[in-house]
Amino acid sequence: MEQVKETKQTKKDIQAELKPFVALKDLTAEDVKNFKKLPFTFKIDTTKRGMVIKTISFELTKTYLKAVNVVPGREKRLSPDRFDLIVFSIDLPLNDPYGRPMTEWHRNVPVRFVKGKFKNGGEYYSLEIIYKQYMYDTHFFNSSSDQLRLLQMLEEKGLLKIDWIERPDAIDDLSFEDVSFNE
Repeated sequence: MEQVKETKQTKKDIQAELKPFVALKDLTAEDVKNFKKLPFTFKIDTTKRGMVIKTISFELTKTYLKAVNVVPGREKRLSPDRFDLIVFSIDLPLNDPYGRPMTEWHRNVPVRFVKGKFKNGGEYYSLEIIYKQYMYDTHFFNSSSDQLRLLQMLEEKGLLKIDWIERPDAIDDLSFEDVSFNE
């Protein structure tokens, strides 16, 4: 007769498995070490009219959500000053080995997917991007955006596995009326 070994999970074991939510400003290098890393592209484009456009984008899958532009917090788009601050802070080289100005960089950047509640009771989904300690952005997936619906469909079909972390405290509501998440 085969012996069945039963394991009893105690409340203490369960609490050890559930990691407490740590705010971005309080993250340590040890916390971030185990975060998922996504491919990011930092890019400077110049239009035919001479306008300079600076973007940071990330890739969630090779086919879908391949070049999602980072839209930090309540902004309409990433500002050129924010782009420059990030590039400067993470020491991206300005010139290639031959002295030519660089306009595109590729880096794997630690991220975490966070869902939570607004103080008004609504729910949000976001991507917290950690460029380095004290240098981070939060990209919100608006509940009415195509990005969030696509994320949910990819998860349902098993094409994308996201480990959502729940934020325990509610945050102030964001106004999405004039925010474009798909540029």
